[in-house]
Amino acid sequence: MDLLWIKHFIKELNKKVITLNGKLMNTQITFRSIKKHVACLFLFAFVLSSQYTMGQTAEGIRGTWFAEIKDKEVHIEFTTDENRRSSSSSTFLLSELSTIPKDQKGEFRITREAGIIVFNGKFDDKTGSGDYTFTSAKGYAEYMNSKGVTGLNSNELFAFFIVDIKKDYVQMLLNNGYTDISKSNLIPLAALDIDEAYIKMWKQNGYNDVRLSDLIPLKSLDVTADYIKGFNEVGLKNISASNLIPMKSLGITPAFVKGFFDLGFKNITVSNLIPLKSLGVTPEYVKGFLDLGFKDFELSEMIPLKSTGVTPEYVSSMQKKGLNYKSLSKYMQLKNLDEHR
Repeated sequence: MDLLWIKHFIKELNKKVITLNGKLMNTQITFRSIKKHVACLFLFAFVLSSQYTMGQTAEGIRGTWFAEIKDKEVHIEFTTDENRRSSSSSTFLLSELSTIPKDQKGEFRITREAGIIVFNGKFDDKTGSGDYTFTSAKGYAEYMNSKGVTGLNSNELFAFFIVDIKKDYVQMLLNNGYTDISKSNLIPLAALDIDEAYIKMWKQNGYNDVRLSDLIPLKSLDVTADYIKGFNEVGLKNISASNLIPMKSLGITPAFVKGFFDLGFKNITVSNLIPLKSLGVTPEYVKGFLDLGFKDFELSEMIPLKSTGVTPEYVSSMQKKGLNYKSLSKYMQLKNLDEHR
């Protein structure tokens, strides 16, 4: 398992969320499906990260390794004894290696809180190969178990080693009120560097009860204090942390919201913004109807109009044909008739 792989997965997750949001066609669809999708994908990522069919022995996990040194880092690929078609990889700082055996076979180690990997082999210039054994640190699994992270097997302990989950990281989460820590959320939490400063940022902005399951997609989507403050400044306040997830994934910005405020729409809600953005309803699109003389309509009315393909240009063309209606919904009905002829 590579930390870079996890971050690549997170990028793919963001694409999935955007795709899912793009399918929103009306205000009846809630954010629950989006959040459930995010949670399932992260759980799927964790399952993948721990299902390594590693060669397990009484001493730990064994296999072969191949490494390449690049500048101050070394990228190591791990292959299992039992299934040489299955491999995982990770990048370490070169300084973490105890020594680098060159020209002749030797031993070196990487030690972290979760355990130790003992490598046997050698390097020829910038590349090396050999055998390895991973052994979990004495007392590490027991400590995690005492903090509520239970049932860790050898594969999962190896995953914790790769992501470098430290005891004080778990304690930090507990100190900040998170008692629902599990092996399924620790992997993405640590991989995304969700630290105490990031947690405190939320509290400093009035979010005292952000769940771990929300922190993960919030960090992966790069939701920052500036992003939150931007909405406050344009007048859209008290957005829940869970609602910020689909908003950021869709690219809803304070400027986007301000565009609607500037047109005179004051009762803007997140439940409207999501489908508006997903359907491509922009302030310019709405202004087109205002310029045609339509004044008494709600912003939510733009959602079915856009989904049926009614544009200001279409309405204008119908008006030139003598079809002048006071209600925009009439043009939606007309558009549906045109498409079924």
